[in-house]
Amino acid sequence: MSKTNTSTSQISTIKIILHFIFAILIVYFIWISGGMNSSFIFLLLFPLITSTFYLNKSITRNIAIFITIAMIAMIIRGHMEIMDNELLTKHIIQTVFMMITSYYIYRIVVLAIQHKVEKEEASKRLGEMEQVDRLKQDFLSVAQHQLRTPLSGVKWVLESMKGDTTLSSDTISLLDAGLIRVKDSIAIINNMLKTVEDNSGLLTLEKEPTDIVGILQALIAELNFIALKKNSKVIFTSPQSLIIFADRDKLKAAINNIIDNALKYSPNSVVNVSIEENEKDVSVTVKDNGIGISKDDLPYVFERLHRGKNAVMIEPDESGVGLYTSKRIIDLHGGSISVVSDLGKGTTVKVALPK
Repeated sequence: MSKTNTSTSQISTIKIILHFIFAILIVYFIWISGGMNSSFIFLLLFPLITSTFYLNKSITRNIAIFITIAMIAMIIRGHMEIMDNELLTKHIIQTVFMMITSYYIYRIVVLAIQHKVEKEEASKRLGEMEQVDRLKQDFLSVAQHQLRTPLSGVKWVLESMKGDTTLSSDTISLLDAGLIRVKDSIAIINNMLKTVEDNSGLLTLEKEPTDIVGILQALIAELNFIALKKNSKVIFTSPQSLIIFADRDKLKAAINNIIDNALKYSPNSVVNVSIEENEKDVSVTVKDNGIGISKDDLPYVFERLHRGKNAVMIEPDESGVGLYTSKRIIDLHGGSISVVSDLGKGTTVKVALPK
């Protein structure tokens, strides 16, 4: 690599020297063909214009200075005894014109260099962002693989415990609820693994007629242990049944993240979940009175791995992929998701899904 750089540097130096020789030859030709009175005086622009190919402002500047000095020398060393005021004025105007032209060509080179540097920096930042994105993808893949094994172990333990005939009905009900939760988590992780391992990186949906009310009822029951832990309460308002065309498992995972967040970040409060429909779509609204989201963090809530500072303080072990995943799934369904929040006053998340 060092030899290659040295060789390239030597070639560049030779080219620059040849360019200055070219400028000297042009000046010499103008000198012998009449100096400032030469019909070929316009040729002095050639070394200056061609110097821009190097995109080196010092070369362009030095060529411009050399040509300007050469023109002044030709005026001084010309036939001053036969030069009247009119001819002298003409030569001075020619020299000033060359100086102005040289300045603007120099500015063009400077701007071109700035644009080149900005483009290289942007390309470098893009490369760094792509590398970070690959690292995040690798991290998610490894994390999901690592999660699947212990969850499978928990599932086996819970199933084994259910076989104990001495357990009370309440304990068995609790084990059943835990099993449902673990199975759903394994299913979600398996789906995410497929996404990460798929070269296209695209989620696919398997839509079917789905009762969204049933999904919400099941989620609220499954997340009841968080509500108990946070001393919170969920109030659910909805029609008895509402059928939409959707991928049940993925939609359940998307809404799960929203209600899960509402409960975790709303201790000692009430979380209101409601379903409404109109002619075009069905909307699911999750409203809490929790810690809220700051104005600085709000624009980034759907970005992967982003977490608000106040959220990290309450739940430091969360990954920050929940709302990102939810938005992707809802977008694929042709729906939309929006967040309204006031720091310290609570958050409202609204999901609209086409009927």
